[in-house]
Amino acid sequence: MQSTQIPRKFTRPWANTAGAGFVRDIPDTHSSTAGAASLDDGFPPACFLAPEAGGVPPFGQDFNGALKWVTQWIMWLAGGGFCQFDAAYAAAIGGYWSGAIVVAADGTHFWRSTTENNSVNPDTGTVTAPAAGWQVLQPGSYPYSSITGVPDFVQRSEFTGANQSTGTNGYQKFPGGRIEQECDVFVSGAVHTTVTVTYPIAFPNSSKQPLVSILDRSESSVAGNFLGLSVLSFNNSGCVVALDANGGGGRDVTLHVEAVGR
Repeated sequence: MQSTQIPRKFTRPWANTAGAGFVRDIPDTHSSTAGAASLDDGFPPACFLAPEAGGVPPFGQDFNGALKWVTQWIMWLAGGGFCQFDAAYAAAIGGYWSGAIVVAADGTHFWRSTTENNSVNPDTGTVTAPAAGWQVLQPGSYPYSSITGVPDFVQRSEFTGANQSTGTNGYQKFPGGRIEQECDVFVSGAVHTTVTVTYPIAFPNSSKQPLVSILDRSESSVAGNFLGLSVLSFNNSGCVVALDANGGGGRDVTLHVEAVGR
């Protein structure tokens, strides 16, 4: 079947305007009326016997009733309808199955059952803390199978607490082991100077050559003389930076150091 082969949609259920005497609701259990249909019996055995053998013809009202019930649901689904959680229905069928989807009571998202025979009302939970046995499906561009909770754009515990320091001399640890650090070091009277920089924390395993710059740009050049720098050495705990002035005398500067490692 192809996407262009969609059948004509029901815009009204079968027997929509039939009079009361020509359509009736189909009961769940066996009817006491001879030949009457029910969900349990369908059309009862008497409808399959010849009249001379005690048979009873099926009722046209039951045909209309059954087809109306079925086409009401087809119309609902064709119109994009979803059902909310129904406690009575859940009890009648033994609970929702794993993978069943219902729309939230406020209509803003969907709930997906993650357990079999699920009778827990998902609307007792929230999008950030779903009820037991349910997960939230939020409209968006991601596949629902990858979602365990609604994105809340709040830093998770893997990035906060002991995994970060937000001061001027700070660091950020990332899942997977990557660590980024930065610190500022004040140097008084820099002219021909070697500065030892200690990182906020030592890298546990390895580090790359840091990036060092002069934060006080106005002090990089005094009287036309250049103040340069280079990284002489580095390890997991810090680095050694050389400052050299091409004349112009000493000057106070702040070094900014950025380091990456694991």
